[in-house]
Amino acid sequence: MGVYLLKDGMACLSVIDADDDESFENLKAAHATYPSYLESSRRGGHLWFFFENPVEGKQAKNFGLEIAKRHSINAEVFPKQ
Repeated sequence: MGVYLLKDGMACLSVIDADDDESFENLKAAHATYPSYLESSRRGGHLWFFFENPVEGKQAKNFGLEIAKRHSINAEVFPKQ
């Protein structure tokens, strides 16, 4: 179960979920560039970004989308809302 938004629509984190080897390699490159937490999964990995203060869910999603775009990561980004 993943809970990415607080009750008020704010988020404390953004996650990029890559499901293939190439995207996982690109996640590693992003991890080396930005303060983040990288974890392996069955088919790839997740790159977690934790914010010091909550931000709007839309901002959290756009942040993850921009990191994925800059590093050519084909992945889902959370929060999705």
